[in-house]
Amino acid sequence: MWKIFNENRMLILLISFIVYWILAPFVEGTFRVRIATDLLFTGILIAAIHAARRNHLQTLIALALAIPVFYGTWEKYVDPLPDTIIFGPAFSALFTAYVMFLLLQAIFRSPEVDLEVVSAAAAVYLFLGLLWGDFYFILEYLAPGSFAVPDSADTSSYHTFNYFSFVTLSTLGYGEITPVTKEARSLASMEALVGQLYIAVLIARLVSVYSRRPSGPAASPEDRD
Repeated sequence: MWKIFNENRMLILLISFIVYWILAPFVEGTFRVRIATDLLFTGILIAAIHAARRNHLQTLIALALAIPVFYGTWEKYVDPLPDTIIFGPAFSALFTAYVMFLLLQAIFRSPEVDLEVVSAAAAVYLFLGLLWGDFYFILEYLAPGSFAVPDSADTSSYHTFNYFSFVTLSTLGYGEITPVTKEARSLASMEALVGQLYIAVLIARLVSVYSRRPSGPAASPEDRD
C-alpha cells in the first residue's frame, strides 16, 4: 500500500486538492463543518510534503514551514486572538512557494512526460491560486478596503480570496469582487500574467520532452535529476 502512495505522490496531491476545492464551499458554516474544512486543508499540506520531498533536507524545510501553517489553521479553536489571524496565511504563502519550487524542479528535470509529471504540473497551477489567495487575504488584512466585495462575501474567510484568486488566475473575471487600491490591482494583474506565462512555458516544456521520446523505464518526477 505504501508503495502505491509513494509511486503516485503527485496524483494523490492533485486528487487531494480537487477534493478540497469541491467540498470546501459546501462545509462552511457551523463549528463542526469548519473543522471538516480545516481537516481537508491539513490533508493537502501532508500530501504536499509527501509529494515534494526528494531528500531529508527538503523534507525538513517543508515541515518547518508547514508547522506554523498547521498552528495557524488550528489555533483559532483554542486561542482565537485577532492578532494571530495573519499568521496562518503568511506561513501558508511561504510553504506554498517552497512546495511549488520543488514541484517545478521535478517537472523541468523529468526526462519524459507521464501521469506524475502532468499531475505535478496541474498541482503547481492550483498552488498558484492558493498562493495568491494568501496574498490577497494578507493585503486586505493589512489594508482594509483594498477589495470591493459584495455584502454577502466574508472578507475574513480564506475562501473569499481563494475564489477571487482562481477567477483571476483563469481570467474568468466575473467582477463581483474587484481590486480597488493600486496594490490590489497590481497583485491581480500579476497573477493573471503569471498564470498565462506558466501555461505557455509548461506546454512548451512538455511538448519538447514528449517529442524526444526517451527510451527506458519510467521514474517518478521527484526521483529524476
